[in-house]
Amino acid sequence: MRIRIIRPTGRIFFPVDENEPRERAREWEALASPGTELDVVRVAKGVESIESDYDVEMATPWIIQEVERAEREGFDAAIIFCMADPGLQGAREGTRMPVVGIAQACYLTAL
Repeated sequence: MRIRIIRPTGRIFFPVDENEPRERAREWEALASPGTELDVVRVAKGVESIESDYDVEMATPWIIQEVERAEREGFDAAIIFCMADPGLQGAREGTRMPVVGIAQACYLTAL
């Protein structure tokens, strides 16, 4: 299984570091099932951070674009790595693969 993990922000709270996506993937690979390939990416453009509904709306097109690209590249699922779940519903509507938002996953696990 191939999973694309999408970081919609990161430049303020997590300084841009070209090695960061690889390091993040290694952390998550320790939790993944054997044979699962993880690919951590940042969106091409977007907002500096997501702190409001405005930020969510501004980030959404770039996240959906990244989810669509993941599907074209043959990924089996995508994870939106942001506790606001920006673009989650639109991404689910625009693709056939599963798209998980970490906030919704946390809420449902807590329930």
